[in-house]
Amino acid sequence: MRLLLLLVIIPSIFGSEVIWKNGPTDFLKEIFKITEIKNVDDLESAISQSSSKWLRPKFMEKWHGYSFLDKHKKEELTKLIKASDLAKERPPKQKHYNAAIIIGYTTERIQKRINYLIKLCEQGIVFDKIYLLSATRNFKISTEVGQSAVSSLSKKNIPIEDLWDQASKSELFKEVPIEIIKIHKISNNFGVTSEKLLKTVMERYNGETKGKKILLVADARSAGSKSSLAEKVLEPYEIELETVWQGCSIDNESIESILVGIAKCLLHLRR
Repeated sequence: MRLLLLLVIIPSIFGSEVIWKNGPTDFLKEIFKITEIKNVDDLESAISQSSSKWLRPKFMEKWHGYSFLDKHKKEELTKLIKASDLAKERPPKQKHYNAAIIIGYTTERIQKRINYLIKLCEQGIVFDKIYLLSATRNFKISTEVGQSAVSSLSKKNIPIEDLWDQASKSELFKEVPIEIIKIHKISNNFGVTSEKLLKTVMERYNGETKGKKILLVADARSAGSKSSLAEKVLEPYEIELETVWQGCSIDNESIESILVGIAKCLLHLRR
């Protein structure tokens, strides 16, 4: 199936090959070594162990303060990831795309992706259309701490359409159609909502997706997971998919979220 995918959508350029390319990359093997995960040549074993060790249990939310790395491991991983391709910019390989897609659910991550997309446009990359994809969700709150955290999150989280309006854009964007697609979060299963959003974009082409060039704008923390999900979902549409991201600084505090992204990447690689 993997070989079929590569044949169908060549010259697609993915982000997931930083993590897994016919097996774990040397980069991923080093991460597994530091985090004491074994038998990493088998995808199912890698998925099982990384998910159980790195992913926050589904009954927990961000405010529960879930952490799985000690200080020493964070320092080792920070040094490793700083020197990896995840920390370096991956710019577009072409000058024209049928569409650019940004998927985002939190203010900080959306802002970074929008700013990078704007930068690309100002560098002369042309898009026939831009899709901004996001979702709303309800929280199940059982404690005062949870209520306070949700209230704080609600104040900090700015809708994707407002972030786009607030971004500093040049005159170039007056010529580019923008479509914002928002749905309610479908479930707590990883990738389900993003899958629905991506399929909605494909529906806009009325069955004429073959050969369309799509640029997925991600960031270092989510490049692998967003790319592998898009590869999986968009495989039947025979598009040319490319994933890009801007280089970024890596610190001890961002390491766990990067590992979460890697664990989700492995999950999405399962066919």
